[in-house]
Amino acid sequence: MLKDVDATLLQTPLQDQLQDQLQALGDTPAAQYAREFIEQLRSQVQTQQKQIKFEQTKNAALNFELARLKQWRFGKSSESLDAQGGNPQTQLFDAKTEQLLVEESKAEDRAEDLAKEQARTPGPSRIKRQAKRQALPSQLERIEHHYEIEPAVCSAGHPLKRFGQDISEQLDCVPAQFFVHRHIRGKYACTCCNTVHVAPMPAQIIDKGIPAPGLLAQVIIAKHDDHLPLFRQEEIYRRSGAFIARSSMASWVGQCGVQLQPLAQALREQLHQQAVLHADETPIKLLSPGSGKTDTAYAWVIRSSDLETTARGVVYELCNSRQSQHAATLLEGFQGSLVCDDYSGYKALFKQQPIQEAGCWAHARRKFFEAHKLNQSEIAKEALHRIQQLYELERQGALRVLAIVRADQSLDRY
Repeated sequence: MLKDVDATLLQTPLQDQLQDQLQALGDTPAAQYAREFIEQLRSQVQTQQKQIKFEQTKNAALNFELARLKQWRFGKSSESLDAQGGNPQTQLFDAKTEQLLVEESKAEDRAEDLAKEQARTPGPSRIKRQAKRQALPSQLERIEHHYEIEPAVCSAGHPLKRFGQDISEQLDCVPAQFFVHRHIRGKYACTCCNTVHVAPMPAQIIDKGIPAPGLLAQVIIAKHDDHLPLFRQEEIYRRSGAFIARSSMASWVGQCGVQLQPLAQALREQLHQQAVLHADETPIKLLSPGSGKTDTAYAWVIRSSDLETTARGVVYELCNSRQSQHAATLLEGFQGSLVCDDYSGYKALFKQQPIQEAGCWAHARRKFFEAHKLNQSEIAKEALHRIQQLYELERQGALRVLAIVRADQSLDRY
């Protein structure tokens, strides 16, 4: 009878029928065993269902992560909602574009085959299509060189009459030219007071230093804006006839940083007076002196909002770590809204200082974009449409601000 109960368990999934059959068995050992066996099966089924649900959730997460990595590696970088191909016009445009690319590729192949055939076949030289030369900028200085025929007679001895001229232009440059400022100060003596007076020198960035302001500006801009290390600048300047040791230039950069510190502090205080600021940090490689290796440093930055109409600015701060204390120092005294990402260092800042958090929509939108692109989530699609409406409001506000700024600039001219 136990075998019959097992067969019924496998064939009849309805619980009421199982209960009726077990009650018909009574309290016999076989019935008791059947009840325990059914409980074991029920427990195993529940455990397997939980395991299957866990594996399905895990597989879905892994598939989503794999699709996102493929998108990062091989997909388009655009996060535009219309760039996903959901619009039939977009699909039609892509199909037409692909067909045009195929036709252009075939035309290029035919032209290449024709060129090879002409190269093998002897005949008149082929006419090359010359690229159209762009005009040189009109604001550049023009140095004129005049050439005339001397004597102005032809081969038969007849005089030539000038009726015009042919003008051609070449672009040239002068390598870094070094020159020396000689400061000649007159010395005067008072025979009555027995004193000597010397004309004062103009204020210098580095007192009693060799570099003039123009050279200091060149070294700093080349290093920090053109990313030209000092040892390369040393080689470039040597070719121009001036040897400047990199150690000297390093000292100049440091002294200029000290002199510019009040200006940087004033700009920071001006930014702290604004209602909205943007903040971010990015890792950079920093040379470790003496070790021959590089360490990871962080460039912190705060900037004014694009909707700011009066005073716009950007302040950078180079720090050796990403600790929240650097953000606290950079934003000390600021009491407005801070637009930033979800980095925990800013979270601690919001607890310590009276700053209102304004999350970055670009970071928040990216998650909805990935969910819609990879899983076709309708909820994520609706979120993207609503964010797009917010972007449109921001764009209209930016256009109004731009109009105000241009109006102010026009008034300043008068």
